[in-house]
Amino acid sequence: MPEFRDPRFRGPERWRVVRHASRFRLALLFGLGCMRAALASGVEEERELKLVASTSFIGELCEALAGDDAHIRVLMPRGLNPHSYQPSPRDLAAIEDADRVFINGLGLEYQLRFSDDSKLINISEGIGALAADHDEHEDTDAQAHGHNEHGGVNPHLWFSPKNMMAGIRTIRTSLSDANPEMDEVYRAREKEYLQRLRLLDAQVREATMNLDEGSKRFVTDHPFLDYFARDYGFEIVGNIVDSVSDQAEPSAREISKLVNLLKEENIRAIFISTSSGRAMKSLAEAVVAESDRNIRIIELSAGSLAPIGERGSDYFDFIIYNTELIVGALSEE
Repeated sequence: MPEFRDPRFRGPERWRVVRHASRFRLALLFGLGCMRAALASGVEEERELKLVASTSFIGELCEALAGDDAHIRVLMPRGLNPHSYQPSPRDLAAIEDADRVFINGLGLEYQLRFSDDSKLINISEGIGALAADHDEHEDTDAQAHGHNEHGGVNPHLWFSPKNMMAGIRTIRTSLSDANPEMDEVYRAREKEYLQRLRLLDAQVREATMNLDEGSKRFVTDHPFLDYFARDYGFEIVGNIVDSVSDQAEPSAREISKLVNLLKEENIRAIFISTSSGRAMKSLAEAVVAESDRNIRIIELSAGSLAPIGERGSDYFDFIIYNTELIVGALSEE
């Protein structure tokens, strides 16, 4: 180390300054070492799992399992109609950069193309998917109105807590495979969430059991409640559009058929998706007016979780809130 030449410091005083300088240098080196360690730690943090979820429902399942231990990007934001979603360049970049991409499957993400299927996880695997409810003789009309986006299956699996149970198991298996060191944590979180889903299923079953069989029949704007109806003993007697996408437009024949159905059947309510838009609600009102029946038109949350602070902003309240609306509309009162 070079000596200090300042004439103010001579003899023992000079060596004290040299010793202080040496200590400063050691402290500086130690600080640089700590900085390097911190930077290295930061690099490790950046290597946390990068997860992409197509819908807000799948995003909540990922959040329940991975929590703060992963970076989670949801492609379809809250309040967005999934049938009208178009991926942005940032969405496509996030997909390419992700460790795992969790999708609904069943054709819901028909707008997306994936270059690497190895990281693509379809949460509908193992779920008994329902067919899209088309009459065979109406195939020509369906094709003309864009009804075949989803490949003949109904993608609205989130309306069944039992489906979500299967979905979270699929996600947990994938996360454990990607990050084995967190397996026990993932399993514990999965167990807790499954218990909450079982309780939710029991609550819905209890809320709907007092409806008499004759009142558990209704019409929807498009087949978005099919899984709910299957699980809890409802019958959907018709739809305004026979397409699993609410972006489709009904044919004149479909409208005429529905009006006649409402005249003949004792239907108390038509349920439409809040994301279907004003045009669909106006169409429902016109159909009810034409049928000359006293039928309630009820808007339900359907395609995504609601914005934070509103009813239905988490999955459990989403199902409970919709159940309250359905039961209220179909009750005698």
